[in-house]
Amino acid sequence: MLETVTVTLKMDSTVLHCIFCSQPLKPPVFKCKGNHLACGRCLSELPGNRCHRCVEPRGGFEHDPAMDAVVSAATVECPHSSCGSLVAYHQVHDHKIACPHAPCACTEPGCDLPRTVASFPSERNQGLIEPVGAKKHVEG
Repeated sequence: MLETVTVTLKMDSTVLHCIFCSQPLKPPVFKCKGNHLACGRCLSELPGNRCHRCVEPRGGFEHDPAMDAVVSAATVECPHSSCGSLVAYHQVHDHKIACPHAPCACTEPGCDLPRTVASFPSERNQGLIEPVGAKKHVEG
């Protein structure tokens, strides 16, 4: 039986981004004959399934299972120093907001205690704190 070896790479993260929306790729990943990578959301909005980045028309996009494996295996450490979790690169934005080690702010006026979400578990359930950088949804 083959032993699994973990490889650590340093590379430009844009290699793992969709050529159209510039967001991190997540499975399913699609590739054109010119080797441009696209996410499923952008591909569904692309007229005629043709790559508009290619200089010459080379055909449409096809699912790339090898890139699915690459983007699923590409992990980064959570940016919150006390967390230490390894997160799929395409999920890091959502993890940063939900991470119990994310810095948070109390919503009580005048309270500026620097804390993490984990230090206020009951308050978060009551809506008294919110992760720093979390976007509030405003009903309109």
